[in-house]
Amino acid sequence: MPLRRYALLALLGLMPLPIAAASDDRLREVATATYLHGMTREIAEQLAGRESVPALLALLRDPTFPRRDNVVAFLAYLGGSESTGALQRLLDDPPASLDVAEEARARFLVPHALGRIAGRGDRSALELLLRLTERDGPLRAAAVAGLAYAGSLEARRRLAALARDPDDPALASIAKDAVVLMDQLATAGSSVTVPAVPAVPASADPASRSQGHSISFANHAAVASPMTTTRLEDVLAEATQRAARSNYGEDVACCTELTRSGLAVTFGSAGDGLDTIDSAAELSSVLSLSGARARIVTAINYCAGSGTNIIGCATTPGDAMILVRLSSLSTEAILWIHEYGHNLGLDHSSDNRDLMFGSDNGNNNGMQAAACQAFHTPSGGSSASVYDAGTCTDDGDTFADPIDNCPLVSNDGQADDNGNGIGNACEGCPDADADGVCSDVDNCPATSNATQSDFDADGFGDACETGALLADLDLSGLVDGVDLAALGRAFGAVTGDGRYDTRVDLDRDGQVDGGDLAALAAGFGKASF
Repeated sequence: MPLRRYALLALLGLMPLPIAAASDDRLREVATATYLHGMTREIAEQLAGRESVPALLALLRDPTFPRRDNVVAFLAYLGGSESTGALQRLLDDPPASLDVAEEARARFLVPHALGRIAGRGDRSALELLLRLTERDGPLRAAAVAGLAYAGSLEARRRLAALARDPDDPALASIAKDAVVLMDQLATAGSSVTVPAVPAVPASADPASRSQGHSISFANHAAVASPMTTTRLEDVLAEATQRAARSNYGEDVACCTELTRSGLAVTFGSAGDGLDTIDSAAELSSVLSLSGARARIVTAINYCAGSGTNIIGCATTPGDAMILVRLSSLSTEAILWIHEYGHNLGLDHSSDNRDLMFGSDNGNNNGMQAAACQAFHTPSGGSSASVYDAGTCTDDGDTFADPIDNCPLVSNDGQADDNGNGIGNACEGCPDADADGVCSDVDNCPATSNATQSDFDADGFGDACETGALLADLDLSGLVDGVDLAALGRAFGAVTGDGRYDTRVDLDRDGQVDGGDLAALAAGFGKASF
């Protein structure tokens, strides 16, 4: 299915224009936001502005700043000659560990940023980019792709030479794609926007059954921080929590859940350039693969058009989506359900509280009625793997059945004192330790003791008695010589022996021995209550 072009101009209308450089706090806020469909010149200029470049360069070197990928993306549209050296230092001396997905992606975005800076006339950026195309290593392919944005005759000549290189057919293919992109950029018009989905009146999910969606996934072989099965289960569980709970009036508690399908598979190979998507050809190559719906790459700079630091791209409707890794569980969950929503046929929402809004602002929880319906009846072009996930009943609370621990009883607090997955509101009686015995008659109400065993018949279950209580054989309230004498009389006895005294076999091993003496000694002289 063809991709639709998405722009974030709706977001821009919600943001104030900076009069001068954004304040430090404001800049950190916009630089830590997540732009699901990437950075654009309009976003960079309206949210930060050219005057913010010195502050962006400071963030670039701050080892504690968590979204260096965003900083590089801003510099791609705002930076000039002052930024080239700083970007080179980021390559040569990264300020933070490249094991973090955002840090690795920031590094791979540097050639893209250099290409855009070179395209605005900075000679030093072009020279650095040309040098990077001569170095072996994972950044070489990204540097070749970055030349497309330089737009100079020198960049075109280098690409033409690389495209004829018989010794490296993979790099030659990347160079050919970059030439095509360079021509497209030279004749490109303005971005086209798609009208956002309007808000719809509030309503409960009218479905009678819940639908589940199984999502398969694959990592590119060169991704430094691949998606794992455990992480994806957490991501999809978080996504389900957001979809299946109502958080405001128009938000439907949608009876749907997302689950992992199968184990991770791998696509591509080191050096093929497909771990960073920089052109229509690379995009098509990854989208056309079979075997998994979700394909994980390092960076995306093209999604039906040129962009920067795009974190998700999906066919709409369709059976493929490309995503990058993110450190934040909540943001990664929003990304996955957002792109999967596109697969099901959904466009963007104009409501910044919705999961289908074009950026993650930390408040994306909503799924309005029309979007929920797409999860029940996906577009035929989505090839969605849908299964029956059980009932869909409206009990009057804000939780849909897939996440409701009392689907037939309203319980917005979802209290579950014993942690057994069944809410207090629909349990037969309070059972704090989940042992099947009601707390008000349980001889160990806070410790599981299903058999209610009480060796010394003192009313306290064995599971929660202290050593002192077991050892107070005459129930005098004190572990003393009387108890020691009782043990002494039976010492050496075993089960069946006339001297064997069940009271003093404290460790219940069938014999009265040193183990029982040690247990009594541990409590000697102590009160038993």
